[in-house]
Amino acid sequence: MLEEYKGKFNIVFASIDDELKNIARFTKNLTDDIGVLEKDRDDLGVAPYKILSNPIYLDVGGMFYTSTFETLTAVPDSLIGRMFSGRYPVEVNDDGRVFIDRDGTYFGYVLKFLREPSKNVKMSDKEEYEEFKTEIEFYGLTKAMFGDVNTSIPERLDWIDNNIIKVYSFSSQHTSGSFPASNTLNPSTTYWLSETGQTTNQWIVYEFPTVTYINKIMIKVDNFECTAKDSMIQVCDYDDPNGEWRTVKEFQVQCGNSNYYDQYFEGFELRARYVRLFYKNNWGPGGGQFILVTNIKFFGGSLGE
Repeated sequence: MLEEYKGKFNIVFASIDDELKNIARFTKNLTDDIGVLEKDRDDLGVAPYKILSNPIYLDVGGMFYTSTFETLTAVPDSLIGRMFSGRYPVEVNDDGRVFIDRDGTYFGYVLKFLREPSKNVKMSDKEEYEEFKTEIEFYGLTKAMFGDVNTSIPERLDWIDNNIIKVYSFSSQHTSGSFPASNTLNPSTTYWLSETGQTTNQWIVYEFPTVTYINKIMIKVDNFECTAKDSMIQVCDYDDPNGEWRTVKEFQVQCGNSNYYDQYFEGFELRARYVRLFYKNNWGPGGGQFILVTNIKFFGGSLGE
């Protein structure tokens, strides 16, 4: 009798387990569908949040301004355009004003441009103009006001001297101190090793003396299985190395277990002062507890200041 009940319980538990798996699959599919719909919504510019009615009262760093929905969204792809598009929630203070935590000194110039984008904003003081451009970058209006940042290509493209490139920051490096990130720029030394146990999501940020055009990167494959595997070339908008990074190229370094040669990655263009090489993992399992990178070379040319 006991064995009979035990068998029935097992059947019931197996049925419950199957139902839980079905619910999990359904939930995942539903989550995926929501993600697709949200992307479609953003692509179409549909506003899930209430659009503020005119006039719109603003408090920018303690300075008061008044504008309209049409003016504030005149450049829809900018940060300020998205801010008031209804695609994101906007909080209104008790006094009926939207607070923006920025220096309000130059916001009047921002509104002047948004009201008449065809006219250039003129400022006589060079120092003020530079401060104004900083605010423009925050609001995502740099391209709209000044066009593309230098789109030219240097006349001479060659290997960029590693002596003028610096390692700005890195995710980790081996605690022994013998394998720093700077080794990746010096072919006469060994290599960079990530910290013990850090075999995924490691990176190095390289700093160039000026904005630089780059269209090719070389990484030497060394005779180690812990060579970086899936990697990405990334840049930061507005040359802010502490901001968000955008991937411009993904590539895979060949396994170094039985190879030793220069490997080139092309098919991209970037113009930046800071470049991050992001290493998602190593080749393992014989790669031990590290990611290894050696002898980086960048190809391109300086665009000047």
